[in-house]
Amino acid sequence: MDIFHKLWVKISANEKLCFFSALFFSFFTHTYMLTHKFPNGDDNVAFQDVGVASELGRWFLPRLNVVTVKESNPWFNGVLALVLISLACVVIYKTLGLQRKMSAVLVPAIVLTFPSLASTMSYMFTMDLYAFGLLLAVFAAYLATRKNRWLLIPGGICLVFSMGLYQAYICFTITLILMVMLSDLLKDDGKNIFKKQLFTGIIYASFLAISTVMYVIACRIIYPGIVNEQEHNVGNVMATLSLTRIPRLIARAYRRFLRFFVFGTYSFVETCWQIVNIIVLILILTLVLVLLLRYKKEKLRIALTLFVFCLLPLGNSFV
Repeated sequence: MDIFHKLWVKISANEKLCFFSALFFSFFTHTYMLTHKFPNGDDNVAFQDVGVASELGRWFLPRLNVVTVKESNPWFNGVLALVLISLACVVIYKTLGLQRKMSAVLVPAIVLTFPSLASTMSYMFTMDLYAFGLLLAVFAAYLATRKNRWLLIPGGICLVFSMGLYQAYICFTITLILMVMLSDLLKDDGKNIFKKQLFTGIIYASFLAISTVMYVIACRIIYPGIVNEQEHNVGNVMATLSLTRIPRLIARAYRRFLRFFVFGTYSFVETCWQIVNIIVLILILTLVLVLLLRYKKEKLRIALTLFVFCLLPLGNSFV
């Protein structure tokens, strides 16, 4: 009991607030799904299985499923998933270096109610595994952005296994890393900040690239037939990626970001929330520009900051 007490004391009040706020928003948002399960086609077919796994590059799913409940059990899978996502919210809070109580409440409120995460609850048979993948993804960003460069190695391992559960969660890692860089560029008053952050950015890019390559290698070793897999175009991606396609893929990523936050073409983005999203984006852009006025003599810092800011939509829609 002394060990748990010592661990409890080391956790800050705001981190505890973040975790318990996440639990509150979790059950406030998802209790209906836990008590009124809506099974989709995948859920019916894979009631005691993880469905398509290695064929889609999710080779860690069946291996992790061995240590948890195999059945599509809402009260086990769902509750465990919500606890894991609540822990992920705390990691996000720490990664971004947030300190206010309001931030400790707003971070889990945004994460737990976001449509794409909420809709994942319909895949209850793997929801707990996906939640663990999310936790690994944000923990990878946390380790990568620490000052100790040796932490990049365990961070890369976390990211590889996260993608082995669900590739899309690399977007969390990329976005968190970009937000940490953006925060440092806007707050750091030290000398040679441009060279320092440019070098840091190269390290982050190398970290993400090497982790992704290691993940692809793992996919091809565990399931060699993945290069011929036609579902979701996985085979083409795993076999080779044409350089001529990259500009089109980048444009598609920005288009999808704008579709969600600006154009509101998705059914769950109603007119009211579309307007709110646009207002928030305008306020964020205005805030960044106002903060940059403090460094109006540092042209290189401003250029790098705007570049990182413009990368955020790409990081959000990277997959």
